[in-house]
Amino acid sequence: IGDGAMTAGQAYEAMNNAGYLDANLVVVLNDNKQVSLPTATLDGPATPVGALSSALTKLQASTKFRKLREAAKNITKQIGGQAHEVAAKVDEYARGMISASGSTLFEELGLYYIGPVDGHNIEDLVTIFEKVKAMPAPGPVLIHLVTEKGKGYPPAEAAADKMHGVVKFDPTTGQQFKTKSSTLSYTQYFAESLIREAEVDDKIVAIHAAMG
Repeated sequence: IGDGAMTAGQAYEAMNNAGYLDANLVVVLNDNKQVSLPTATLDGPATPVGALSSALTKLQASTKFRKLREAAKNITKQIGGQAHEVAAKVDEYARGMISASGSTLFEELGLYYIGPVDGHNIEDLVTIFEKVKAMPAPGPVLIHLVTEKGKGYPPAEAAADKMHGVVKFDPTTGQQFKTKSSTLSYTQYFAESLIREAEVDDKIVAIHAAMG
């Protein structure tokens, strides 16, 4: 799920339900700090707003969590027997250290939070997913990946909104070859019909998606 979609209530309902059921599932949060809205009024990626965006931004800037988790790993290496319990307590303490930064948001919903992680580091991602998969009955886990939209492809990095959904294009320049349709889209038909109805009935209210 993307950070933009996380602003919708359904996402929280789903996470709350997963936490309540203690389901063994993995949620990958792709956090690229953008909501793609190439519309007539907004041409390009927009930055998500609200409490969630603020929390994710603070998490990305926090080093305390990572440092204390490294301490937990070192303790595990040095102590035998009950090492895993000691490490778990250090890990728990690390979570408490950044509770004000936002991870508690997911923890309170019952998801075990891992991150933030560099979403472009394949080696780290493979290791993390393998470790999570090997956990005995881990319950719901949320892995927070920080990514850059279009990373590695200059035309997409320069205009991520233009490459959000693509047709045939020149891979060298990124130029897309769009053909104009001779008919109106379903969206246009619906919008125009609704406008005509609204002109004669002021009780009509339209509720649409954010990218409408």
